[in-house]
Amino acid sequence: MAQQQHSKHHHRKHADTPAATVVRRKPSLDFSVTGLVYCSMMMFMGLAAMNSQANLLYGVFGLMIGILLVSGVVSKIVLRKLAVRRTLPELAVVGQPTTVTYDFVNEKRFWPSLSVSVSELDGTEAFTRQTVSYLLHAAAKMTATVPMRRRWMRRSCLAS
Repeated sequence: MAQQQHSKHHHRKHADTPAATVVRRKPSLDFSVTGLVYCSMMMFMGLAAMNSQANLLYGVFGLMIGILLVSGVVSKIVLRKLAVRRTLPELAVVGQPTTVTYDFVNEKRFWPSLSVSVSELDGTEAFTRQTVSYLLHAAAKMTATVPMRRRWMRRSCLAS
């Protein structure tokens, strides 16, 4: 009988406690497959330079590190103070193409934002097929609007 009371108490304890949602912070920079190939080639060049003691390989390795650092800094500058607002259509039908507009607000004082792509991940097809919209240029203190044709496959996707 004591065992039954213990199991009832244990069950009640979990029923009162809400399930915790795991929140993960998005990394500030993501690596693509091309970036991972570049980093592996860079490590190979570094190992080859240490093995052979050739100055040319050290120079190429240093150049590759410099390009990686400049790329990271420039991408941080492009995305800093860039706000995105998504505008959904008034009416959308599941399976029919609709136009979603993205407003990119560049709040930087001097620097433009160049070559920004935005995509929406949708369920199981998120990593195989993505609809991508591309922003070529958003001048400083300006707003650029980019439309994207999208075919919604579920009703719940249109929730803002």
